[in-house]
Amino acid sequence: MPGSRGRCTGRVALSREVGRVLKSHKEHNCIGSKSFPTTKDLAHGLSELLSYEGNIEEDFYLNFQVFQEEMGVVKSYNLKPGGDKIPVNKQNRKEYVQLYIDFLLNKSIYKQFAAFYHGFHSVCASDALM
Repeated sequence: MPGSRGRCTGRVALSREVGRVLKSHKEHNCIGSKSFPTTKDLAHGLSELLSYEGNIEEDFYLNFQVFQEEMGVVKSYNLKPGGDKIPVNKQNRKEYVQLYIDFLLNKSIYKQFAAFYHGFHSVCASDALM
């Protein structure tokens, strides 16, 4: 598993992706199905959400749910139990950002990373590399 330094670097890079998602929510109350955010946009959007002074519930219309495109299909994932019914507001926006980043950096790639990790170590732990 990567160390905390790698996670920190990954979080900085990944946090740049939220901007377009939040902007899309703000303008259209949904995430567009054709394009997803860039790393730079995500960081800007998360920062904007954390410092926003207006009414987050009405202006951003977010809940504790994320959307990801998988093989051309957009799927939704709750960031916590019942997340699709929990609106993001000033009191819980930090938790939303933390759960969103954790989902993107860890949970959404866990199966792929675990397969790579076990495959890599099955080769490296064997006599094949010696």
